[in-house]
Amino acid sequence: AGFSTIDIGVFPSSQSPSPIARALMAIAPHRFPSISSAKRACRRGLILVDGQVIKYNSFICHPGQHLTELVRTRPSEVLVEASEEAMKVKVAYED
Repeated sequence: AGFSTIDIGVFPSSQSPSPIARALMAIAPHRFPSISSAKRACRRGLILVDGQVIKYNSFICHPGQHLTELVRTRPSEVLVEASEEAMKVKVAYED
């Protein structure tokens, strides 16, 4: 399974520098409704700041930094692609 990205947004210049988990909650409360969900995403290496993976919760996010989330592609998408590929295989045999 692969990964795709979701643009979380840019940390606003009106905010003071904040720990990454608080920044995620401020920018995308629908994606990160709790501090624990934001911290978990960081620990799993799913958060990028300016294109760099952030794996520690003590990272301080500064105004103007761009945040992105890595999300796994759904297994069903992979299975559909695999089954379509399998249908293209020609089998030759004799009775």
